[in-house]
Amino acid sequence: MQRRTWLKAGLATALPLSTRLSAAAEAGFPSRPVRMLVPYTTGQSADLFTRMVSAELGKVWPQQVFIDNKGGGASIPGMLAGRNAPADGYTVTVGGSGPLGINPGLYGAKLPYDSITDFVPVHGLFLSPLIVVANPASGIDSFQKLIDTARRAPGQQKWGVAGLGTSPHLAGELIKARLGLDIVAVLEREIHRVIADRAMQNAFTERGALPDLRGGA
Repeated sequence: MQRRTWLKAGLATALPLSTRLSAAAEAGFPSRPVRMLVPYTTGQSADLFTRMVSAELGKVWPQQVFIDNKGGGASIPGMLAGRNAPADGYTVTVGGSGPLGINPGLYGAKLPYDSITDFVPVHGLFLSPLIVVANPASGIDSFQKLIDTARRAPGQQKWGVAGLGTSPHLAGELIKARLGLDIVAVLEREIHRVIADRAMQNAFTERGALPDLRGGA
């Protein structure tokens, strides 16, 4: 490989990926453990889906496939780690809309990697919907109630999002702009912290938060 590899977040499942890559195993690859580098914290959608993929790869490859989470910093440190890894196929970086699509627009020439020339696409993994959840104590049980509450008290509603420039963050800002809402976005590094913050009225997050919600968080 001449460039580093990444798995662009798209529509696919773990099984087709494993089936596709099983041919490489027959040719002697891999001969040592493979690192799947995730530029997100544990528990986010990309992390969860990558763990599903690594489990399937472990069934067809004779070597260990391990997850290396390098979250935070708008995914930039993680993407840099993937770019700087040896270009031998033993580090696979899981990219998504944030590091590959949003960051180039937000940071421009200051972004220390090029999402097009520094990486090679391998396979799509998933599409993840965004969801809005509310603290039961807030009395908000529908999106319309959230809108009405925000309009009655501009600047008083808060919603937590995991990370600057992430899909939930920008989606929330888009909603605020289109509906003329004054809701304060509170940035957290990890979605677990957003869900666990009982002072937070609402959270704009990914489906990866569902295990926390089902667990009573």
